[in-house]
Amino acid sequence: MHQAKKPITLTKHNLIESINKKTNFNAKQAAKIVHDIINILSESILSDEIIEIEEFGSLTIRNKGMRIGRNPKTMVETVISPRKIVRFNASKTLRNMINSNINNKLG
Repeated sequence: MHQAKKPITLTKHNLIESINKKTNFNAKQAAKIVHDIINILSESILSDEIIEIEEFGSLTIRNKGMRIGRNPKTMVETVISPRKIVRFNASKTLRNMINSNINNKLG
């Protein structure tokens, strides 16, 4: 039986190291860039702004209304309060890259 390969996680630290290696920025400058980008994106999301990054995708806030949920073990119904979620929608370019990568591995 074929065991699935564990996916690699891109962490903030990995991102800083990658920027450091691919640019002339030192580690401290790369860390500042990453922190600034995260802060800008977070502030935009908190302001209900739509974030669109060409060839990557978009992040939007979606409101989920109140609903009734059920504990699957006890079957007891409970109210799930309204909340906001962040939704990522991959760009067509990114989707095509992902799918061509899958097709190359299969073929």
